[in-house]
Amino acid sequence: MFIYYFAVNNKVYCIRIIEHLNFSTMPKIKLSSESSKSIGQKLKNQRLALGLSQQQVADRNEMSAVAYSKMEAGQTNFNWARLEQLAKFYGINAPDLVDRSVRIPRPADTCKHPADYEKIIRDKESLIRVLKERIEHLERLIVYSTDK
Repeated sequence: MFIYYFAVNNKVYCIRIIEHLNFSTMPKIKLSSESSKSIGQKLKNQRLALGLSQQQVADRNEMSAVAYSKMEAGQTNFNWARLEQLAKFYGINAPDLVDRSVRIPRPADTCKHPADYEKIIRDKESLIRVLKERIEHLERLIVYSTDK
């Protein structure tokens, strides 16, 4: 099973996907025109970074150049299978394509589960507490030494 986290219009969603699920049967994603354009711009940026034409990307992903052009222009609804396919092609995190708060999609191999980030945050908060205690101790020493 795969779990994907993504955000649309500042709301975080979680999708649990069973391995044998056929993405092509999933419905199209209904997005606002701004969201569609955001996805399209990210796709275009990835394509240009690789120095590829729309035709080359379309050919390598078994779609027409017209269909891919519409995706980059934000003039189509996306389905999960296509987003997953293009994210894999570009080597990026698929949910980052949909998340409008992400300007540059992360490489697929650097994405972590939210629980991993929660542990990092807890560790950093613990470090902050220790440092604050140390600062308070040093401040008391300074006050003590100036009192003498």
